[in-house]
Amino acid sequence: MEKNILFVHLTSGIGGGTTCLYNTLSHINRKKFNPIVVYYANHEYIDRIRSLKVEVIRVKKTFKYLGRSHFLSIVTEELPFALKLLLIIIKKHIDVVHLNNDISRHTGSIIGAVLARKPIVITMRGSMGGYVSRISRALAKFVDQFICVSAYVRDDEIAFHVPPDRMGVVYDGIDLNRYQCDYAQRRGSTLKPIGYTVGIVGNLHRYKGHNIFIQAASDMIKTRDDINFVIVGKIVDEDYYRELTHLIQTLGIDKFLAFEGFVNNIPERLSQLDIFVHASIIAESFGMVICEAMAMELPVISTNMGGPKEIITNNKDGLLIDAGKPEELATAILRLLSDEALRVRLGRNARKTVEQKFDLQMTVTNLENLYEDVLT
Repeated sequence: MEKNILFVHLTSGIGGGTTCLYNTLSHINRKKFNPIVVYYANHEYIDRIRSLKVEVIRVKKTFKYLGRSHFLSIVTEELPFALKLLLIIIKKHIDVVHLNNDISRHTGSIIGAVLARKPIVITMRGSMGGYVSRISRALAKFVDQFICVSAYVRDDEIAFHVPPDRMGVVYDGIDLNRYQCDYAQRRGSTLKPIGYTVGIVGNLHRYKGHNIFIQAASDMIKTRDDINFVIVGKIVDEDYYRELTHLIQTLGIDKFLAFEGFVNNIPERLSQLDIFVHASIIAESFGMVICEAMAMELPVISTNMGGPKEIITNNKDGLLIDAGKPEELATAILRLLSDEALRVRLGRNARKTVEQKFDLQMTVTNLENLYEDVLT
């Protein structure tokens, strides 16, 4: 008999966690597991999840200025959410509760699952920065299995004092069938503009390093006029977007650099790039978009921190650079543009790396095995 898995997803928009949830739901063995999703805020991916014939249930929840671990927040927000979740667990005969965001978001979720006496699995997608609230540390004792999206995250979660056998690493994976491209043949594509296109893809958050990308572009445009630069991603911080726009205008490079906003078809957009850049100025937990670019056989340049260090081997399947240094980024881009053989070699090796380590089916199989383990 199939087991009912309740995925609780508490983010208000599209990001790596949302994308990975959709990917998991699209490949999970429906003969063995019946997924149900609880969410609190409508966004573009909810209808896509419904299209998979997965039941989705909206439970209203607020995150107020008091903070998630504040006593009043727990009483006025988390406990009501816990009771609503408890009723869903009972009504839907849930076997396992899988929390798809970091523990700090799921005080109410854990309370509800504990009251229902159901196994709890949680995917840790972010760094806690070495700090864990007393409430989160207490709730961690009730979690049957922590899934960390990278060894970087796992090592950061040592503050939870969780036994090693309850803190494992499962890399997020991508559906390789959606990412098919031969970089060596792409140069003649009619979809491409004249010259080379260098792109950065990710929501417009300050830590993503778009300003570093823009400054590097300005340095290169001084000596070359055959490079087009694109920034792809949803504007989630209007002030930051205005600052970036002002920087572009001040540098006088608006003819060479374009904002494209959010795009639905990432593989198609990636297929039109020559070089992919990941310029984050802080360590990120993983780097799903890096894997997507690598799957398209793109040569990737990434900052040498956090999860990306586990994805890329420098000079084998990508280039790693120091963060916050536009001159170093510019040098790496120019190196790739001047050496097509290097671009092709890095791109092809990148695809092999993704096939070996970040295939979605491997990720889903690991999760299914984990569900079986916590149910025994």
